[in-house]
Amino acid sequence: MESVLSIAPLVSINMVVYNGAKYINESIQGILDQTYANFELIIVDDGSTDDTIEIVRRFSDRRIRLYKNNINRGLVFSRNRAIDLSNGEYITINDCDDISMMNRISEQICFLESNKDFGMVGSNVTIINEDGGEIGCVWNLTLQEDLIPVELIFRNYFCHSSCTFRAFILKDMKYNAEFEIAEDYELINRISLKYKVWNIQSVLVKYRIHGGNISFEKRELHSKYVIRILGQTFTYFNVDDLMLLYLFFYNPDKIKIKEFAYLSRLLCVIVKNKSENRYLIKRISDYWTFLLGERVRTDRPLILIRYIYSKFNVHWTFKTKAKVSFSIVKTYFKQKNIKT
Repeated sequence: MESVLSIAPLVSINMVVYNGAKYINESIQGILDQTYANFELIIVDDGSTDDTIEIVRRFSDRRIRLYKNNINRGLVFSRNRAIDLSNGEYITINDCDDISMMNRISEQICFLESNKDFGMVGSNVTIINEDGGEIGCVWNLTLQEDLIPVELIFRNYFCHSSCTFRAFILKDMKYNAEFEIAEDYELINRISLKYKVWNIQSVLVKYRIHGGNISFEKRELHSKYVIRILGQTFTYFNVDDLMLLYLFFYNPDKIKIKEFAYLSRLLCVIVKNKSENRYLIKRISDYWTFLLGERVRTDRPLILIRYIYSKFNVHWTFKTKAKVSFSIVKTYFKQKNIKT
């Protein structure tokens, strides 16, 4: 460590917990076992009613700082409180049910110290179950940094519990209280539009999947927040039909044939506005083609489109494909006396 960093900057590790007695002991121990020693572990308890507080107090390490909310104030409030209480130059997120590998902090701080133009860094993660057993799944995130903001349109690219931020960025931006579930996605999306972001290509965190994960409990509400997050991002596209684009990216099963026609035209607009972004165009084209293949079994106009693509014009550009699709579907509805 000393060979890379002459002075190890202080790192504030933020851990927010609500009734986390089942896992927090292991999470704290993972932090205390870090090869990087200059940190403070800030734990904000959000009104737990189980044994969380007692478990935390069993640790005698002076780097642990425990704060309690008098009542349950929610995740966003507690995350922002932890940020306000942080004294470090960097802030690392470690959720109370996840485990950091012993070299995690060292590797991420070395990266950020060596790359001053990056605002945050994550890592690959391995998925574990409730009992801590690896389930044979590794979250590998390998894109170049200039492609990550585009990928964030399609999904939350980062595992939040693997992220380390420059503290001044978090203190300036913070988590948005209007996004009580998708607060991490919304924050990272905002940061990626202003600063470079990166994902270290090694597993530094064990991410636990269990029935208590918020994303598992409230998926429907989470989807509503994602639509709003895309609203921030889609200003980049110069289009305004957020619901249709949301369906395209996140819930394609609900796209009706009539909407598919308009979607084809809408994606043409995106391609025209962002023709210089080849990755974006390829990403949209690949996914759009996949969607077409999934719907071809039931929608007659799409069967015709698929046939034309496969037999006559396999080398068409995506823009041409979308234009032809719109024309075919529009003709179909005209024959059926349905307005498009």
